[in-house]
Amino acid sequence: MKAKISLFALLIMLLLLSCSKSELEISTHYAQPFIISEDSRMGISIYVKANDEPTSFKEMTVKDPTGQFEWTLPAEAAEFEGSLFLGSADAVMPLGVDLPQGEWSLRLVSKDGRVCNYTFHVSYKDPQGALERTASGYDELSNLTVI
Repeated sequence: MKAKISLFALLIMLLLLSCSKSELEISTHYAQPFIISEDSRMGISIYVKANDEPTSFKEMTVKDPTGQFEWTLPAEAAEFEGSLFLGSADAVMPLGVDLPQGEWSLRLVSKDGRVCNYTFHVSYKDPQGALERTASGYDELSNLTVI
């Protein structure tokens, strides 16, 4: 009887392990700081490629290096260079506040509750120069996209 219970418990454990979801991982990211030409507000566009289907994600939380600003955004699918990525371009700073540079953090949450934490670096220079040089598009000298 004990052998049957032990065998049954072992089978249940194996079944549970075989049904468990894999750990979320991010393999690639695109993080692009931008400046809005109308009011000089700055923001970040962040897109990541994860090891799961893009439709299986619920949201992402992006936090700046100072810890003062945090955005929880829907993880929207977008195509870059023939691959599907998840992300958003809706993390915009308040008027008059520069986008912090340094190590940012991202928390990606799947619809089934799995979480992946990730860090990425943001750097740029001369936002005013970018506005003066570029009406719209990427300014290579500043590493800013003017929109």
